[in-house]
Amino acid sequence: MSYWSSVNFRLPSMSILLALLGAVIVDAIPIDNSLIGDPTINCLSDSITIDFKAAKPFGGRVFVKGYSKDTNCNIVGDGNDGFSFSIGFDTCGLRRTRELNSISLSTTVVVSFHPIFITKVDRAYRVNCFYTEHKKTLQSQLDVADLTTQYITKQTVMPVCKYEILQGGPTGSAVRYARIGEPVYHKWSCDSETPGIYCMTVHSCSVTDGQGGEPVYVLDKDGCEIDRFVLQNLEYPTDLTAGQSAHVFKFADKPSLHFNCQIELSIKDPKSGCKYLAPCNTAPKAYSASNNDHVCHRSFLIHKNGINILKASGLITTSILSMYLFTFILAVLVLATLASPTNKGVHRIRLTKPIDHKRLYAKEVGDETLYAGPFDMYYQGNITIGTPPQTFLTDFDTGSGLLWVRGVGSNSSDCPGCDPSKFFDPKLSTTYTDLDEKLFYDYGGKDVVYEKSKDTVHFSDINLPNVTLGLVTEAQNFEGIVSLFGISPESDFLNAAKKAGIFDANVFSYHVSYVDKDQKAGDLVLGGLDTEHCEQPQRFHTITKVKSCWQNNFDSMGVNGKVVTTGPIAAITDSGTSFLLLPSKVIAINKTLPNPVKNGNIPCSTKLPTLDVTLDGVTYSLNLKNALAPMPDGTCLLEIADGKSQVILGDPWFRQFCVIHNFDDYSVAFTNPK
Repeated sequence: MSYWSSVNFRLPSMSILLALLGAVIVDAIPIDNSLIGDPTINCLSDSITIDFKAAKPFGGRVFVKGYSKDTNCNIVGDGNDGFSFSIGFDTCGLRRTRELNSISLSTTVVVSFHPIFITKVDRAYRVNCFYTEHKKTLQSQLDVADLTTQYITKQTVMPVCKYEILQGGPTGSAVRYARIGEPVYHKWSCDSETPGIYCMTVHSCSVTDGQGGEPVYVLDKDGCEIDRFVLQNLEYPTDLTAGQSAHVFKFADKPSLHFNCQIELSIKDPKSGCKYLAPCNTAPKAYSASNNDHVCHRSFLIHKNGINILKASGLITTSILSMYLFTFILAVLVLATLASPTNKGVHRIRLTKPIDHKRLYAKEVGDETLYAGPFDMYYQGNITIGTPPQTFLTDFDTGSGLLWVRGVGSNSSDCPGCDPSKFFDPKLSTTYTDLDEKLFYDYGGKDVVYEKSKDTVHFSDINLPNVTLGLVTEAQNFEGIVSLFGISPESDFLNAAKKAGIFDANVFSYHVSYVDKDQKAGDLVLGGLDTEHCEQPQRFHTITKVKSCWQNNFDSMGVNGKVVTTGPIAAITDSGTSFLLLPSKVIAINKTLPNPVKNGNIPCSTKLPTLDVTLDGVTYSLNLKNALAPMPDGTCLLEIADGKSQVILGDPWFRQFCVIHNFDDYSVAFTNPK
């Protein structure tokens, strides 16, 4: 009978505890936090509890490997630097095995400082609890058990292995950008606390496209080359280092490469050394004394903002850590048109801000018009619609999902200065399809009536056929706007582009600034990060309404570091709104300004406070100078207003931050411009 299940068996008083920890480090975007020391393991009677201590307040996740989506097997940090994680015996796949005189419970726990991705500061721990049993009988006579044997053992720490792809040679930097044909260096290495004990052999290397294609082997089970045009025989400069130069390549019509290799660790022969260092036609010797394999997997992405996966496994540590980092662009195709007919990649649209039109600068709230002025404050980029293409300046709007264009013959009374003859003419397009459906789109005080249709849309180097669009027959309160391009989560264009797979990553970055002398005012980058103008994202925040807008529930809002109102505060980041629409308590900031606000105008030299908003424990401070719009009379319009039932972070927010939108998992990140 196993006394594990006996009702009278009390584990805490009858157990000897041994907790084993191992950590894996993954190279990723740096996050300014880390764990202090090793976690403390508590082996209890019905659970295992792990206590952690972070250097700074922790807002990430702790979860059991393989159960990150199970709410019973993960926790989210509450902002404290100390936190605990408990795993019940019958949950989260906790592995139970019987050892000599004991029962072992084991699992792998991952501590992630990022709410979505695994970064280099994160840790994976292999946790083991051993519960030692005493002999026990249930007979009436007295049995005398032998003395409990105490085992004193020391286990050699296994080497920690890694696989890197470096620039040019063994001392090069990690590859982040590459082109087909560029030289790179594949390097495998293991760090050991006890040098001179182990030998390393790299073998059984295969390459796949990461999309279910058959693997192509480039090194055989002996570690010898199979296709020398891809990867030649490896060189072993030391017992625990191997490498070889190669050139970037790819599968035809496939965006990525995944290298899978085995690293075999064996005990070094004290007399003959590491036998596998002999010529490759001599098969490497596999020592039976210790044969623990580290399986390393490096995802080498060609022309794809990507998913890099690093696997490492061993006697103590087992973890599978995966990263979704838009910044790891490992290669850009030289022959993009030939290799990828859909022109996959990162696409930039330069935004301008003309100064000779009128427009309502913010969405209306109820029946109240916030402001209408004699100058322009919206950001536009060129697109073409139809075949042959007809070109239009369009307003890219993250607050709506419809792409529309005024049609020839439509009402133009609200578009003074517009030339109706230059509106879109569907009769001139051979690819135009009328879907015979008339619809209405409400923008909250502004609206359009349109005929649903499909046609080819082109901008930057994107050419996407059969995009759903609206041919507008009537528009109200859209002064100066001929076309509007909705890129909210419900955007027909974004969803069609995602389905067609035309982007490296289903992400776009939006950042604007005040207009310069050439009227350049910002960039919309689709398919990846705007690495030219924006810093790397440190945190992504999942939105609350996937189908309507980029909305998040903010924790609080305040002024100059003082919290004014607490949440949850539903707020939308919207490039189509020129104002900041804020809660009434926050808008009271107007009363604290040294110069009175008259009709929304103040002297441009007015010293303004910061607007501080907190989301998922992260505080973002907006300098309200970004909410000043120069007026013709030399004053500045302060672009803040009482949102009443709405909170919208409009153009001033996009001037301060690069806003990165992920339309795969529907999340946003706010980063500083470079």
